[in-house]
Amino acid sequence: MGASRRDQDDFGERPSRVQRHLVLSIQLRGRLGSDRSGAGQYQGQRTDKVLKTVDLEWQKEQAVSDLDLKLSITDFVADFAFNSTEKKVFSKTVEHANPAVRLAVNERSTVQSTPWIFYQFPDLFDIKESKYQFELVGYKPKKFTGLQIAKNPGINIVWTGSTMIVVGITLSSFIFHRRIWTKIIPTPEGVTVYVGGTTHKSQIDFQKEFRKLADKLRTLSATPS
Repeated sequence: MGASRRDQDDFGERPSRVQRHLVLSIQLRGRLGSDRSGAGQYQGQRTDKVLKTVDLEWQKEQAVSDLDLKLSITDFVADFAFNSTEKKVFSKTVEHANPAVRLAVNERSTVQSTPWIFYQFPDLFDIKESKYQFELVGYKPKKFTGLQIAKNPGINIVWTGSTMIVVGITLSSFIFHRRIWTKIIPTPEGVTVYVGGTTHKSQIDFQKEFRKLADKLRTLSATPS
């Protein structure tokens, strides 16, 4: 499974805001034995004795003077994955399903390494030249707030247009158009008046008004001149 470009940028290839505000706890354990083989590897087994727990901030080197160590965090991914084609580490998702940090180790100025330390798999990688075991025992992001300030010079025009639209819709609910036609035909006895009308809204009210108009015309026609 791959990752989107945004996921790779935010969690694998460059520091994101979350990374820059991380505080991680690294636990150091010692090993039994102190001899070294001809290959320069430390001969010893891991013990359960915790020598020290160090809290590291993002990309800030911290010296552990009593153990002759210098440690710093150089990378962090929330859901570790490796692209074998591009040889790059990235985060598959934004969820913290398999968190890992890249630890820069400078031990006695002779052992320099940058291993990946996994939160869920502490024994996955080992620094054979070191007499210490490194474990990621916890991490927490610092709280921060992001504010965005924007200015829109045309906001007054937008609000004016919106107000006019609301007023227009409101008026259209109470004001409607009605049409009335009349046709007057002269006759030997006088005139004959034909009246018709139409409306698009409130047809029941229009019918009542039309009847009143027709009754008024009949009353006028019945009145002797």
